[in-house]
Amino acid sequence: MLAVKNQFKPTTIATTRIIVRDWTGLMALQKHTVDTAVWLSKVENKYNEARIFEVAEITLEGATYSFLDAVLGISSEFTSQWDVKIAAGETVDFPELLS
Repeated sequence: MLAVKNQFKPTTIATTRIIVRDWTGLMALQKHTVDTAVWLSKVENKYNEARIFEVAEITLEGATYSFLDAVLGISSEFTSQWDVKIAAGETVDFPELLS
């Protein structure tokens, strides 16, 4: 039974594609149709999953920029604050945005 289970286990490539697809879906935020607390929880969980599987598209600067773009529709003040820091040359890690 374990051999069959392992045979149908997603490959690293498939897992990476699923994580990227899920992340992209989360970043397509519709501000009027989403509970922000639930959305933030899903984003944080997906980011942590991307770190575990070392998904470069998300774990490098991609997470920071795509998150700021997604949040722009909800809070331009929040995004502007971080954009100023980035423009000044500061390195902003994604987890820092959630704290």
